[in-house]
Amino acid sequence: MRQVRQGAHSSAAQQGARPVARGIAPPVRQGWAPQQQYPQQRTQLQNNKDMRRDQKLQTEEQKKFQEQALAVKPNYEAIEAWPHNALIQHLFRSKMVQALGSDVQTEGYQAIIDLTRQLNNLKPQETQARTVEILKSLFPSWLLPAFKVMFSEPMPEFACKMNAWATALTCEWLMGPLKVNDVEVDGGKVGVSQGVEVQRCRYLEEAGCTSICVNSCKVPTQTFFAQEMGLPLTMTPNYETYSCQFSFGATPPPQSEDPAFTASCYSQCPSKQRRKGGAFEELQVMAAQARAGALPAGVSGVPAESERCEKVGPSA
Repeated sequence: MRQVRQGAHSSAAQQGARPVARGIAPPVRQGWAPQQQYPQQRTQLQNNKDMRRDQKLQTEEQKKFQEQALAVKPNYEAIEAWPHNALIQHLFRSKMVQALGSDVQTEGYQAIIDLTRQLNNLKPQETQARTVEILKSLFPSWLLPAFKVMFSEPMPEFACKMNAWATALTCEWLMGPLKVNDVEVDGGKVGVSQGVEVQRCRYLEEAGCTSICVNSCKVPTQTFFAQEMGLPLTMTPNYETYSCQFSFGATPPPQSEDPAFTASCYSQCPSKQRRKGGAFEELQVMAAQARAGALPAGVSGVPAESERCEKVGPSA
C-alpha cells in the first residue's frame, strides 16, 4: 500500500500538480470567476481608462494653450504709452461718448470696452449705424470725400496701401500688434501691402463677445470704407486665435458665406448671459430669414443661434 501511495505522489509531482492531502478539498476564492466570463465589464474598465487618459490629455492641452496665450500676450501698457496712441484713444472715447450721450466711470482701455458694451445694447442696425458715425467723426468733414476723389477712384491700389499702413500705425492701441502683409484681393490678384494682420485682437479678447466684433467692428468698418472712402474691405476674424485679417481691395462675401456670421460666442459673453425677452425672439426670426436667403436688403449681422448671445442676429 505504501508503494502505491508513493507511486501516486511521484506521478502527481511529475505532472506538476500540487500534492493534496487526503480528504481536504483545494481552497476556492468566493465570487471568483475567470475574467473572460465578463467581457462587458472588461470593456467598461477599458473605456473608463481611455476616458481618464483623454481627460488628462485634454487638460494638458488646455494648460499648454493657456501658457502659450499668456506667453504671447502683448504688452499693451507699452503700446498705450506712445503719445499718438494715447491721443487717438482719448479722441475715440470722446466720439463714443458723443454718439451714446453718456460716459462711464472707468478709465483707459476699460472705458472703451464699457462704452462698446453700451453701444452693443442697442438694436443691431443702430449699433452698426452709430459705429459708422463714430468712425466718420474721427475725420474732418472734407477729408473723406476728397480722399475718394483724389485717391480711391483714380488710384485704388495705392489708396488700399495707404489705408493699410494708416491702420497699422494708428490702431495698435485698439487691436494690439499689427503687421502689413500681402493679401488676395478682387480678381484673384495679390494685393502687395494691402492687408493688415491683427495678431491677437485686444478688442475682441477684452469684449469677449462675437456680436461686438461683428456689429461694432467688422460690419460698420467694412461699410465705412466702402461708402465713405470708396474702397472695398474684408475683415476676417478668427474667434479661436483672436487674430483678424484686414484685406483692402477685397469685397466682403455674402453673409450666408461668411463664417463670422455663424460662429458660436464665448462662454463669458455678457450679452449671451442676458438672453431673454422679445429682442432675442426678433433675432431668431431674422436668423431664420437669413438661413432661408430671405433677409431684407441692407440688413446685415450675425444669425442668432441658440448657442449665441442675444445680439448676434442680422442686425444684432
